[in-house]
Amino acid sequence: MALVSDVTADLVGRMLDVQKLRAEAAAGNIARANVPGYIPQEVDFRSQVASLQQDLQQPEALAADLAEMRVDGSMLKPEATSSLLGASVNLDNEVSTLTIADTQYETLIESLNRHFGLMTLAITGRE
Repeated sequence: MALVSDVTADLVGRMLDVQKLRAEAAAGNIARANVPGYIPQEVDFRSQVASLQQDLQQPEALAADLAEMRVDGSMLKPEATSSLLGASVNLDNEVSTLTIADTQYETLIESLNRHFGLMTLAITGRE
């Protein structure tokens, strides 16, 4: 049971990092919207998600992959639409991305708070 709990907390922690990186990328794109030749960036973590999906039935392997997963600037890639649109920043999309990342971050924090609240209740027997 402890391994499942640890994996859950690790997974939520990694997703918090991803949402933070998404917000930072969108904010950077907005800040550089008027810079000539700037290519907007987006967070690409498809390969990490694919690796984690393969390990869903094996908690030990999932825990190991989570421990090795890096959430950093290496996940930033040029936006897929930037080459099609001449590398201009779409401010509406960036503000939308920023809002979604913020909402998902808050939702993950709330789920983590509930998770730890349940753990506290289980340990102490009271709230």
